[in-house]
Amino acid sequence: MPSRMRRPEDVRIPLNDDDWIIIKKYLTIGETRAAFARMIKRQVTGERPEINPIMSGISQVAEYLLDWSILDADGAPVVIRNSSVEAKLAALNDLSPEKYQEIDAAIDRHIEAMAVAIDAEKNAPAGETASPATSASVA
Repeated sequence: MPSRMRRPEDVRIPLNDDDWIIIKKYLTIGETRAAFARMIKRQVTGERPEINPIMSGISQVAEYLLDWSILDADGAPVVIRNSSVEAKLAALNDLSPEKYQEIDAAIDRHIEAMAVAIDAEKNAPAGETASPATSASVA
């Protein structure tokens, strides 16, 4: 029987301009819930939650993001490895809209590819291992 716990894995995704990001292959339920909680502006029992539009999307990006090759305006590396989600959010907010959109789109494509891989695992005949899906390159 397969484990219901995920082993931490990361994936390096190339971006335009020789940039790259390293992200978590999968989020745990705790990481997923934390990303969602940051997007909630207000919640009243029995009502739909009010979403904070400023945190929508970027919260998930910050949760997935582990490292990157991004340089600041002076050409120095913007270090995010082992940083808190709040520090990653601050770094993401300093990006140009175009670079943020590129990172967001790359992570979205990765999430879609992992969903396909999970479906393939579920639908594989007993005893067989489905071929892993791969994230599409942005380059």
